[in-house]
Amino acid sequence: MKIDVDLDPPAYSREIVVEKTSPLPYSVRTEPLPALFAGKTSAVLCRHWGNRVKGRDMYDFRWYIEHGIPIDIRCLESRMDKKCNPTENIDRDDLVRMLTTRFENLDWTSAEEDVVNFIDREQLGDWGPEPFKELANRIEIEEE
Repeated sequence: MKIDVDLDPPAYSREIVVEKTSPLPYSVRTEPLPALFAGKTSAVLCRHWGNRVKGRDMYDFRWYIEHGIPIDIRCLESRMDKKCNPTENIDRDDLVRMLTTRFENLDWTSAEEDVVNFIDREQLGDWGPEPFKELANRIEIEEE
């Protein structure tokens, strides 16, 4: 298990408390799923490890899309301002274009080598630029 604590959250960030009852009652302070998706998408677009790729970002990106989680686009802008490219008024088409470009230029072999350290290769599913461009085209924007 890994817990991340953002000591310098972006300006457009909010938190919620999620109550759970299993295996024991507990609560967790987190961000809503659309904001977490924004964080993951900013990692997909901005994170660079030299020649290596964090394939776990791609795997998680796919999870959000496949679970129908919309993205908080204003939170994405805020996170991108902090991490890589200052952006303003991104719309869905802009985001799909940025993701498409990223997926076309990604070292998919490096991404795969990273993620298979954590999952079985058979769990990887469709992997590469075309399946991920299709996922990008399915992205939904959270209604404000």
